[in-house]
Amino acid sequence: MTVDDVYGGTQRYLRRHFCPQTGIAWDMVDMTDFNKFKAAFRKNTKMVWVESPTNPTLKCLDIQRIAAFCKERGALLVVDNTFMSPAL
Repeated sequence: MTVDDVYGGTQRYLRRHFCPQTGIAWDMVDMTDFNKFKAAFRKNTKMVWVESPTNPTLKCLDIQRIAAFCKERGALLVVDNTFMSPAL
């Protein structure tokens, strides 16, 4: 599962290479709405990929809440914060 406006290069990689080569499905979800995130989480979800802030729309996610949910369910959480300022 990944955030719905993940960086275009990441989205293209998932769509063109990762999925066809591995057969592993992934969903794009608006994770600014925690209920949508929870509803999209499947029993077989193994990894959640987020960006915060996202690229290009700069959505900010509740990483702590998402991380706790992933941990409870044994899923790996990957956070890309390329857009975050070094000051923060």
